[in-house]
Amino acid sequence: MRRSTLLLALPFLAFAVPAAAKLVLPKPTPPAEVVPVGDRVPMEVMTVVPSDSGPVAVLRERAGSRMMPVWIGDAEARAIRLALSGETFPRPLTHDLLGGVITALGGTLVEVEVTDLVDNTFIGTAVVRTERGEVRRIDARPSDLMALALRTDAPIYVVKSVLEEAKLDPKTVETAGTE
Repeated sequence: MRRSTLLLALPFLAFAVPAAAKLVLPKPTPPAEVVPVGDRVPMEVMTVVPSDSGPVAVLRERAGSRMMPVWIGDAEARAIRLALSGETFPRPLTHDLLGGVITALGGTLVEVEVTDLVDNTFIGTAVVRTERGEVRRIDARPSDLMALALRTDAPIYVVKSVLEEAKLDPKTVETAGTE
């Protein structure tokens, strides 16, 4: 897929522009089991592209052709682009810090997932296994989770119903650039 093709299609994706952000501090969560893989779709971060309404991270299905756009902030876009390019900074960035804290406390980032789409805002969860083997689910923005997953090689999943609601048809993207 050509990047320019996707850029031309982005104005047609107004349905996925996030609503005004609210600051909500995560609540401590009890141990939880990981959602079965059958209910989720393994995804990868394909690219980050500019749009009139801000940067867009494009997730692509690992074993298929479905894609999902996620509008993100400028700082997260830079962090994701750096991770995709393999560039590193001499000092840890925020997502490097978070990954380091999880590891230093004896935890492991098992996976990240996009679990819901509420009022045009994606909801995400970091799944962390503690040193004692407990699984903790931590509420987070999907853009931060993508940056963290790219730095720690953690898998990214999207709940099937969310992907169905927000997916981008690759044929539409390619067609939009030729009209």
